[in-house]
Amino acid sequence: MNPAMGLRAIRFCLKETEIFKVQLRGILRASAHGQLRVLLPMISGVEEIRQAKAMLEEVKKGLVRARILLTEESKSGQ
Repeated sequence: MNPAMGLRAIRFCLKETEIFKVQLRGILRASAHGQLRVLLPMISGVEEIRQAKAMLEEVKKGLVRARILLTEESKSGQ
């Protein structure tokens, strides 16, 4: 790990999970209006990708349980 990178981008998102979840919920809700892609910034390892994807799935399941409108692609995890 490069300490000069500090607590930015994905590291900040994974540390401040409630902020990140709000952002992910907004992104997924916007997917009802068209296809979108998510860019994960400044990834330094595979584990960060795994953690971010797990959090995205958690938020997605919560929206489906709450019957919030998502696209079919979002629901299926594509």
